[in-house]
Amino acid sequence: MEQSLVMKEKGISDFPVMLAMAKESWLIEFMSAMVFSQGGRFTDDQGNAVMQDEKHGAVKALQWVVDAVHKHKIVSGGCLETGELSGLKAFASGNHAFALLPKYRLAMLNDPEQSQIAGRVKQALMPMGTDGSHATVGWMRFHGMSSQAAADKSRAENAAKLIEWFGGKADGEYTFQKYLFLDLGSGFGVKSLFQDPEIQAAYNRYADVEIIQQQQALAQKKDVITPWFGDWNETNGSAWQSAILGNASTVDALKMAGEEWDDLKSQA
Repeated sequence: MEQSLVMKEKGISDFPVMLAMAKESWLIEFMSAMVFSQGGRFTDDQGNAVMQDEKHGAVKALQWVVDAVHKHKIVSGGCLETGELSGLKAFASGNHAFALLPKYRLAMLNDPEQSQIAGRVKQALMPMGTDGSHATVGWMRFHGMSSQAAADKSRAENAAKLIEWFGGKADGEYTFQKYLFLDLGSGFGVKSLFQDPEIQAAYNRYADVEIIQQQQALAQKKDVITPWFGDWNETNGSAWQSAILGNASTVDALKMAGEEWDDLKSQA
């Protein structure tokens, strides 16, 4: 925030920080990263809502965004209509100094054929909140066996082999995870792969593998993945947008999201 204010004062950028706050699939990841770095949570260990707690919830993170838009004007009010992909393109065009984006986007941002700022993009640790840390959110895409495959012995065996190939070892090595990274840049959750010379070299072509490893070690899993996540996510997204628009206080907005969470939980 302090660096952005200096940039804004010097006319370097009208809105130094790019946040994509549109209601789309990436929104919960961006919210979670900001909440975790502030030392907050959406739910407690028992799965009850704490997002509305001013000390331990999501209030500080949401208030930071509200202040960034209205008080400091370092984030555009258009962030509510900015999705992850459009935000990425805006950042790649050189319109912003800082951006909250998925890690794997570093490859595109430092590719001169796709980015106007190639070679100048660096990953930093997630900024530490007042009472927080450099924590961020991490997730892996889930691949499971369908009930239809499980009902057929042959298909079940083949599906199990595929799942093992995806996440486990082949001939004693995490072969497929390495293939996915080297070919597509897809992240991996196996710590030992960071010591692989080919992976280190591939990462260092467009990023700093040590920073990436350091940040990944601080990643926390989302604390809202439940059968009722989809219904709650709609309410929560609207609540955050309402506060950013100035139609509700951060506390009132997150109280609404918390009440919806507990109501859905009680019906589960």
